Amino acid sequence: MPRALYAALAGVILWGASLIGVYFYGVNVGADHEVAAQARDDRIVDKANDAAASAVAGALSRIEVKNVTIQKLQREVLTREVFRDCRRLLNATPGIAASGPVTARGRELSGADPAR
Repeated sequence: MPRALYAALAGVILWGASLIGVYFYGVNVGADHEVAAQARDDRIVDKANDAAASAVAGALSRIEVKNVTIQKLQREVLTREVFRDCRRLLNATPGIAASGPVTARGRELSGADPAR
């Protein structure tokens, strides 16, 4: 019986060794696959960079630089009478027009007539 026991033990050891070998084979195949995928991605990125660089070079070559001297300065002044509208709104509000002169820190403001 010891001979059968040794044969079974040898079979288990061979089976375990084969599992270990398959594991390392799979790891190497997976690593090779990742290296190939990274190389493919690098090639795609390089092609995109080359296309972008050529598009920029083409756009830069079409730019025209023009130096223009301004002979006459034109000035427009936009006026808005906002305060007039505020005064009308205050005069239309009940109780504000009859409150007396507008003061700031105890002094009457010049030109501030609430009755207008």
